[in-house]
Amino acid sequence: MANLNNTMCNCEGFYNAEEQICEPLQANSPDPCPATFWGNLGNWAMNNVSISGVGGGNQASNYMGTPNTTTKDNTYLYVLIGLVVVGIIYFATKKK
Repeated sequence: MANLNNTMCNCEGFYNAEEQICEPLQANSPDPCPATFWGNLGNWAMNNVSISGVGGGNQASNYMGTPNTTTKDNTYLYVLIGLVVVGIIYFATKKK
């Protein structure tokens, strides 16, 4: 089942099904859209893995300390290409 806090409230509050409204977050409210295992793994990879030669997405490039915006995009691309290649190899070597 989909997380109604995400689909109805864009993770900015808690969905109240009885009144069909989004209740705002309070100061000590839990996260309305907790990350799953794969979401946590993806966030870690996007912030710490780099294929382009510069550090992870949180590190600065060599040009006047500006953040490197392409690192995250490059990592997504390389991870996606890797998954496609692994899928092709798997199906090509799978015995019938």
